[in-house]
Amino acid sequence: MVNWSQTARADIVHIHKYIAEDSLHYALKVITSIVSKTDQLATFPLMGRVVPEIMDETIREIISDPYRIINSTKSSPVTILTVIHAKRDLNKAVKEKISNAEKEN
Repeated sequence: MVNWSQTARADIVHIHKYIAEDSLHYALKVITSIVSKTDQLATFPLMGRVVPEIMDETIREIISDPYRIINSTKSSPVTILTVIHAKRDLNKAVKEKISNAEKEN
């Protein structure tokens, strides 16, 4: 089991709504893929890499192309902090979101 921050939950809803404007089928497929990837963190909490823009060993990411699933291993269970499209600039879009998501837990 993994813990989802409110920020990450909102990200998933936003992603689904955005993709569903064109294809409900593809929206469900993308969300299912993201959730499936995060389920693996319950068994392998250190999978993925340290987020290079942050360089904190406890802030890691896994990829569900084209999304970066950013999580924290500071506590157990792993907490999903945010989900962001890989083409977005993490420094601009997410540093504050990650900070806020960490404060939630």
